[in-house]
Amino acid sequence: RAALRAALLCAVAAVAAAKKATPWKEGAVKADVKYVKCGVCEATARELYRQTKTLREDALAAGKKVLPEEDILQLTDHICDPERDQGEWIARLDMQERDDRTIELVDMGDFGDCLSECRTMQKACEGVVEDAAVDIAELLYRGEAGRAAVTSALCRELTPACRKRAPKLAADRAPGPAFVPADPEERRLTKMMKNMQGMDGMPGMSMYSREELMERYGLGEEGEDGMGFGGAGYEDPYADPYGYSADPEGGANEPGASETFAAVGESLSQAYGAAKWAAGKLAGLFGGGGGDGDRAD
Repeated sequence: RAALRAALLCAVAAVAAAKKATPWKEGAVKADVKYVKCGVCEATARELYRQTKTLREDALAAGKKVLPEEDILQLTDHICDPERDQGEWIARLDMQERDDRTIELVDMGDFGDCLSECRTMQKACEGVVEDAAVDIAELLYRGEAGRAAVTSALCRELTPACRKRAPKLAADRAPGPAFVPADPEERRLTKMMKNMQGMDGMPGMSMYSREELMERYGLGEEGEDGMGFGGAGYEDPYADPYGYSADPEGGANEPGASETFAAVGESLSQAYGAAKWAAGKLAGLFGGGGGDGDRAD
């Protein structure tokens, strides 16, 4: 149990720094999906067209005659995920109520925390793309359709997202939450963890808050023998892992949030590189190639 407790404390320390509270515990508001489905569909189509154009240009610049099919499949797989490069456009949008009792999707010019409105738009996007994934991927791959044609295909022909006008907001619907700008370092760490989740050889990775870990492993405020998180007689070995609390002369030297995030980011970057290297080596051992498994220290 001592080893388990130490491992949990390591996880808590890293996650607490990388994730201030629990922003992605905020779930989608299913009742709001119908209000934004058409707008989200049109925004999705624009992003699919724009990103496909960029992928094709990059492929040509790299000497490839055609756009690889796997690039298109990855794009359609991740276009609705705000923690992926392909879907981060969703985190820039804010659902704003208008005087005519409709919702307008407004680009805020920067990324926000993915709270309930972000998750609502994500759900609307997923519902549209899942219904048309194969057909829209084929259309994008051929590269013959312009942006307007892609939008029409996705939102009117392949799905009914925009065949009817969005309904008026219910009279008793409460206004949505305000847009909260995201911390750049926190967002970078979130995306890094998401990418690590998808790596070969690293399945099932999850991120947990302090409270979630305590509940998951049955550790209360005073754990067994008073050695729980913050229990009597407990000394937290990770309370000051880098010795920041005091300098050699005894003065205060506490880091700010940016220094904490930078330290955790560096640790995660090293872990990500090591994991990628190890995954490449394992793939090579089992006939999966692993050509990029040479680690550059």
